[in-house]
Amino acid sequence: MYRFLVLLTLALPPIVLTHNIGLRFADSTSSYIMIKPDMQPVQEKITICAWVHKKSGNSPTVIRYNAPSATNDFQMREGHYFWMLNAGDATGITPTMNQWNHQCITWSFTTQTAKFYYNGKYIKSVATSAGRKLAIGGTIAIGQNHRTATLEADFNSGSFGGELFKLNIYSKQLTDEEISEMYESGMCSEFEESLTEETFLKWDTLINETPLHNVEKFNMAQCPSHTHEEPTEAAEPTTEAAEPTTEAAEPRNDGISNYRHWNILYTADFYNQEVTSELLDKLGSHWEVLGEFKGHVIDEALINHLLKHH
Repeated sequence: MYRFLVLLTLALPPIVLTHNIGLRFADSTSSYIMIKPDMQPVQEKITICAWVHKKSGNSPTVIRYNAPSATNDFQMREGHYFWMLNAGDATGITPTMNQWNHQCITWSFTTQTAKFYYNGKYIKSVATSAGRKLAIGGTIAIGQNHRTATLEADFNSGSFGGELFKLNIYSKQLTDEEISEMYESGMCSEFEESLTEETFLKWDTLINETPLHNVEKFNMAQCPSHTHEEPTEAAEPTTEAAEPTTEAAEPRNDGISNYRHWNILYTADFYNQEVTSELLDKLGSHWEVLGEFKGHVIDEALINHLLKHH
């Protein structure tokens, strides 16, 4: 068998993927994202999930959707409250300032139930009106408590003023198990890629294709960057047969798998907590190596040691 390599003459710039890009919002009504997608695919079932880093405000709005026929058809307010089809409730949770947490709202026309999840755990549900579907023709506002269904900014109190990562909307009501796995997989995992077919609004779309109003992109320190250089030049054409080889490929040692394993320690359940028997039980038996550090506080130094040596 012969191989033929084509000479490339065009130099392409690096392709930077957004798996490690977060969004930072100012504590101001000038800081927001506003979009008006066709909501038909999520009219009968929907899930909204995001990693949220609270940095200011008492009950800041993460995301809100208003339609012409129904304002507040869904809303997530940084862990304190949630709404779906204008039915909502307080969660009983007070998120810790300056810590990442994971939040989801799910709903379907079939179940007529909206459910709220915090750090992978089901917290509370509310019943929605029988026969009611998600209204269409409206506007999604991220980072602000938007009051209308138009793209014209009209905000009430409750500016987010924090950081977001991996805000995705899915066209299905995710199960308890799927949301738990999404959280347990960690911020830097690729679990969301397993839901690509059900993804209605993807984080990459918000990062790359949506106008950002006073919203800053930043590199997530917890996650490795993924930059792939395109080839600028290839070898001259050849008709030589490729030499057979029996050597096994060297295992990749780029730190990515370590990040996926340990980045959950940055979440509110573990960060700044002492390593105790109870915490080890919570992490599970496959993290037994952490037992060597009983008495230590989980901080940047410990996580960096685990990333480097384990």
